[in-house]
Amino acid sequence: MMSPEEILPMYSPQIISISNRDLNDQEYPPLEVLERNALRSDNIYLIYNAMAIYMFVGRHSDPFFIFEIFKVNDL
Repeated sequence: MMSPEEILPMYSPQIISISNRDLNDQEYPPLEVLERNALRSDNIYLIYNAMAIYMFVGRHSDPFFIFEIFKVNDL
């Protein structure tokens, strides 16, 4: 039997910002607010639930992160 804390992410999407230069492989980014007005056009977000993973790349994202993630100079 799973607890409510384990079941919630399966049905409710979770969102994290992955465009923070200070993050490392030992630190997991905090969850963001999942509201349209909270998403910034200069960030890159990872949105996931138990069935799918999506990546939101803001229009004004830092080219450094676009290159690091996708290995291209621009999208």
